[in-house]
Amino acid sequence: MRKLLALLLLICGGANAQPVAGLFAGASSGLPTNTNSYVANGTYTWNKPTPCNVVGVIVYGAGGSGGSAAGQAAGSRRNAGAGGGGGARLERLFLCSDITSSVTVTVGAGGASRAGGSAGNGTLGAIGGNSSFGSYLTAYGGGGGANGATTASSGSGGTGGGSGGAGSVGNATSVTGGLPASLGNTAGISGQGAGGTTASDGKSAEFGGGDGAGFDGSTQAAGSNGGSSIYAGAGGGAGGGTTAATPGTSSTGGAGGASQSYAAGGGGTAGAVDGGTNSGGTTNSGGTAGAAGSFVAGGQGGGGGGANNAGTGGRGGDGGLCGGGSGGGGGGTNVGGASGKGGDGCVFVVAF
Repeated sequence: MRKLLALLLLICGGANAQPVAGLFAGASSGLPTNTNSYVANGTYTWNKPTPCNVVGVIVYGAGGSGGSAAGQAAGSRRNAGAGGGGGARLERLFLCSDITSSVTVTVGAGGASRAGGSAGNGTLGAIGGNSSFGSYLTAYGGGGGANGATTASSGSGGTGGGSGGAGSVGNATSVTGGLPASLGNTAGISGQGAGGTTASDGKSAEFGGGDGAGFDGSTQAAGSNGGSSIYAGAGGGAGGGTTAATPGTSSTGGAGGASQSYAAGGGGTAGAVDGGTNSGGTTNSGGTAGAAGSFVAGGQGGGGGGANNAGTGGRGGDGGLCGGGSGGGGGGTNVGGASGKGGDGCVFVVAF
């Protein structure tokens, strides 16, 4: 049996490739496999099929939500919210003889959308939930983005989830990624979650989640882009802000991060300026949702909402299914833009 496991690793590309993804690809080519996909938040039971030699598992932590934006009257500073971090991805092959006959599967919930500030500051984003295959494998969620304020303070994005711990919630300084942690403002390698900083594009990762984009509270520049991840969930883009003038100059949001990429941006589209509210990233000031992931790679990050100097700020786009972080809200007049919801986690199980 141990020789069979070694052979499958070799067939599917070697120990440094994605052996479980190779088994899923084999299932579509006629190999005798039993596959299960768990792609909605909740708790499930996986039952070992008969016959069963090897079981492969892919687990994604859920994406964090971006911070919501500040809302204030014209003449005041209306800061954006930062993007949420992406959830981590883990995958392993097990001998069926090493797995119990039934296993509890948990799919983590994406960080909740945060309402925009009304005549005040926005709200910090929420950390995404962890996903697990019993006690055998756990992938951790991405961190929540910093909230927009009515002062000149900047904020960092939620950092990426790691193979050993969840991402951190953004604040006014640099923040480390999920364990085994990368430093603040540092890309993640292997299972490290990407670390973030203020007023900057999010950093990218490999099997850890991408970092959500930070925002610049002093200049109200266009929102930064979310960090990407090669295999895990990507980070959300930051919203745009509005300057302390009447009516003030508004900025666009930033794009969400992409999957199968190590460069920031490329995910959910950034929101344009002065377009008002929306409920799902479909009007001209809201960031669009990131694309859903699969057993191949995680979900994209949502785009940041655009600012509005005459009404409610744009909503951040939702993170893509399988761990995408959501976009931050855009600064608004009287009411700030809400953040999007982080993408739920995913668990894929294949038995051979």
